[in-house]
Amino acid sequence: MGDFIVVDLCMVMWNPAGFLPAVIAPIPTVIKGTAKKVKVCKKKVCQEGAEKKVKAMGCVYMNPPGYPIPGVGVLKVKKLKPKQYTKKTKVEKKKAILKGIMFDAIFEVMAPAMQLPPPASGGAPDGKKKYIGGHGMFMELVNLKVKAS
Repeated sequence: MGDFIVVDLCMVMWNPAGFLPAVIAPIPTVIKGTAKKVKVCKKKVCQEGAEKKVKAMGCVYMNPPGYPIPGVGVLKVKKLKPKQYTKKTKVEKKKAILKGIMFDAIFEVMAPAMQLPPPASGGAPDGKKKYIGGHGMFMELVNLKVKAS
């Protein structure tokens, strides 16, 4: 049994619980269709590789209790699970992306969270450049008809 094919402008929802101790306020984003000609429900199909371009820029984060002053970063798809690609169906010689299960996500720090400053000095920045362990999923709301495997 197959799963729904992900198409252009499908919502990407982030589950940041795995990034602990960092607390991240995710921004929903979309994945863009990459097929040149093939469409489902009048939208371009998302092919293998489209996930690498998904970015939720400007997500605010903190790393309490040590770094309670918010910083900013970007959420990205780290890796899709094998079940999120078609095995049999090819779209313009590439695998299509399927709604599937949760994928692995990564949070990269752009501006670090900061410590509360002691009197007469500035606070120190969070030294972590990235957080791993979070997840995300595709919320396919357009294509609720066409499945593939």
